[in-house]
Amino acid sequence: LTDKEEIILGTASSTPDTDGDGYLDGAELLNLYNPAGAGKLTANPNIAVYENKTFSYSLLYPATWQESVNGGDDSVMFKTGDNQFVQIIIQPNANRQTLDTWYAEQLDVQSINEADRVSGANLPTGQAGWQGLKSSDGMNIYLMDKKQNYIFSLTYNPGGSNVLEYTNIFKMMIKSFVLKE
Repeated sequence: LTDKEEIILGTASSTPDTDGDGYLDGAELLNLYNPAGAGKLTANPNIAVYENKTFSYSLLYPATWQESVNGGDDSVMFKTGDNQFVQIIIQPNANRQTLDTWYAEQLDVQSINEADRVSGANLPTGQAGWQGLKSSDGMNIYLMDKKQNYIFSLTYNPGGSNVLEYTNIFKMMIKSFVLKE
């Protein structure tokens, strides 16, 4: 974890396993467990749940980050105190394309790198839900609901900084992203 992520999570930068449970803080975060104590990540008072009822999704994010909805539920931003942010934008899949076809057209790529595929679970079943693709730099994730109605773009933007302070938090947000059936 970066020092700024440690501050957000209430973990100690002096030890790689703050709660002494045998699991590294970063590994706990990325597996949605609380690195600062017992239980799931939702037990950490510094983590909040965002729920979007319009597009039926939820995810975890740092409670200290400013949440703002921009022009409707199809765009939400989670902004840090140092002007870095994670943004989620939802757009209709008007042409009913597969994610691969949409991605190839939008990003002008000839082929999909299989290592760039990501996926997540749906609630309440916990079964495979959304399928996604990440950009080569890992700063953008594009995913689609099972019915192929919408494309969800999750982006980590470091603002004016050249230092990526919240890559683990961004990965945690992606891992916690749930589309409800």
